[in-house]
Parts: sequence; C-alpha cells; structure tokens
Amino acid sequence: MERRKFLYYGVGGLVGASFTNLFPQDCYGNTTVQGGWVRPLANKFSRYNRLIPKKLLGTGSNRRVLLHKYLEKAIGPLVPHNQGTGDCVGQGFARGVDILGATQIYGIGMRQSFKGEASAEVIYAGSRYEIGYEKHKIESLLRHEGSAGIFAAQFLKEFGSIVRDRYGDIDLSEYSSNRSDDWGKTGIPDELEEIARQHPVRAYALVKSYSDVRDAIVNGYPVVICSGVGFNPQCDNCNPGGRDSMGFLQPCGDWNHCMLVIGIDDTERPGALILNSWGPDWVTGGTRLGQPVGSFWADSKAIDKICAAGDSFAISNYKGFTSNDLLDYRLF
Repeated sequence: MERRKFLYYGVGGLVGASFTNLFPQDCYGNTTVQGGWVRPLANKFSRYNRLIPKKLLGTGSNRRVLLHKYLEKAIGPLVPHNQGTGDCVGQGFARGVDILGATQIYGIGMRQSFKGEASAEVIYAGSRYEIGYEKHKIESLLRHEGSAGIFAAQFLKEFGSIVRDRYGDIDLSEYSSNRSDDWGKTGIPDELEEIARQHPVRAYALVKSYSDVRDAIVNGYPVVICSGVGFNPQCDNCNPGGRDSMGFLQPCGDWNHCMLVIGIDDTERPGALILNSWGPDWVTGGTRLGQPVGSFWADSKAIDKICAAGDSFAISNYKGFTSNDLLDYRLF
C-alpha cells in the first residue's frame, strides 16, 4: 500500500445493538489508514475477562524480549500482513497465534512443529459471525465491516484457528480480503469449524496497562491491542520524518485499529514494539534491535492509553497463564 493512499474501511462506536460510524483522522482532520476495530462497550465485555495473573506482575521490569525472533526462526524475516479490508482484528490475532506457536516451540521447547501461518480471514469472520452475531446477538455487526478484540479472543478459545492450506475445495493458502468480507457476513464453513476446534488458543487475559503488556510479553505471551489511538507517520507535527532514531512513533490521530505487540524493552526507554498490518512500506525512519519492516516502537504512556480502551488481550495456548522461565533470551 502506498503511504499516501491510506483508506479507512472500518467503523466504530458500538452502542447497545447499533453503530455510529467513526472515521479515524490524523491531527489535521484528514481521514487516514485502513482499520476495522469496532469499539465495544468496554464495561459490558471487559469486566468478565480474566486479568494477568498476579504471579506474572513485575516480572518484565527492566527486561528486553523480542518474541518475533522466534517466529523468524520458523518463517524467515518477518514481513507484516497487508490487509485489504476492515479485517485488522483478524490480522492482529492471526499473527499473534503465529508468534505464540513459534514461541512455544523455540522459546519454551514444547514438542510441537510449526505447520504454517494462521488464516486471518477465519479469525475475523468467526469473531464477527460465530461470536458477535450468534453468541452475543449483535445483528447490526453484520451490516458493517470490522470486529472487536474480545470477539476474536473468544473465537480462538471456543472455536480455534486454522493454518493456511487447502482444505478440500477451500483454498486458504493465500490471503483474500473478499473472503474476509464474504465470510464475515455468513460465518466460516461448517467443515472448517471442526478443523479449527483442533487448534484452540485456550486462554486470554485482558491487559490494562503497559506493565501488563510488558509482563505478558516477557513470559512468552503476545498481546493484541485494539483502540482508537493512531500513530500517523506522515505528520510533520507529531512524527516528522516517520520513526525517530530509536524506531519510535508518537501517538497521532484516531485510527480505530487492531495491531500486535511483538516485543518490549523496559530498559533505557520503556516501550513496546508493535507490528501493523499494512505491509512493509507504510512507515520509514529509524530502527533498532532488528525490528521487522512495517513495525514501530511506542512509549509506555502510549501503551497505557491504548490499553485504556479495554479491548487488548494477551493470548496463551495453555489452559492457564503460567510463568515461563525457559525462554531463550540469547536471541535478544
């Protein structure tokens, strides 16, 4: 996607069972970027969610962990997805599943193999239809693009995920925005539901602050973040020249978007490394610590602001969240 041709396809403002269209803007009032996060009623959904266990709290203090390094051992250099519709929630959670699986194999040493990357379309469509519509009875969700983080987390736990491959007549080997749009209105095919149930993400936890995100990442749990906080890299006021010399972007504009935290550095400049889903070229500027193309660092205060939206989650393939002391920190 060309940097100056960002379009926004998502909506926001879930109020009861109806929507208010909210097109995210940069600090000049221009409509920007392609998103797709639907603002849930945070109090309605988040109050029932499990929080980061107390035994993990504080474990990330003054630590540096880059979980994407594990995924790169499986697939090579990490290139971000390039979404073609308002399915950012599916994109963020799908890549989160990829990193979680790779971390379990290469970081923790679980006896598993990496079979392929997760289908964003399946997670996106399932979060909308099987969870948002069928479980929560939000009929108006099907009239618009987009989804919510809590719906994707629930879908992964209750239904599961599917790696990119051919399944009979259904070819998921390549990403299709049309498939996201179509299945997002009808749900995923029944035969795929049975396959997905074999690979659930068994647990998720609401993260409420930067320190929660930090502690989850240090223990091997990727964090999917959903909020209206934007990071416009073209703004001469907020981010002149794109990322600064340390790879950071400052909050700028309103995005209604879902992204993935893939690393943290709680040392000299506390912050989180965020992977977007607009391909490799949407942002330029400084980098550090081998960060992937299409990624950026955000300061701890920006992460606090994102988490305040109440729809960001650490995910785990375990039955419960446990403290992992077996991560191979030599990669960092």
